[in-house]
Amino acid sequence: MTEQKYSLEHETAVLGKDGLAIQAGWIKVYHSNQITREFTNSDIEYVMLGVSLSAGAYPDAPKLPDSHDKAVCRSEDGKCWEILPDYRGKIAYDTLTREPQEITEIGELPD
Repeated sequence: MTEQKYSLEHETAVLGKDGLAIQAGWIKVYHSNQITREFTNSDIEYVMLGVSLSAGAYPDAPKLPDSHDKAVCRSEDGKCWEILPDYRGKIAYDTLTREPQEITEIGELPD
């Protein structure tokens, strides 16, 4: 069998255990906001040999939550995706002052 002269497929990047490309090419990545760690979008990136993914990009796909009151975020150590409570835009009441406060951040409510 002879090698094809042309190909309709793109080269796929391969990442080593250290996160650097051991084969240059294209790879699907999943981005997180660098401040909130919330999943933002997926994209296709070209990775050169010996280079890592762009900041905030990860090669593993997140599992999507089954309800609107959950958010997909990268873990604090950056090793995996996690599902966290998302009460943003809702009103909570301070347990000491009983003052209403709009929730603006992802995660569990403080006591």
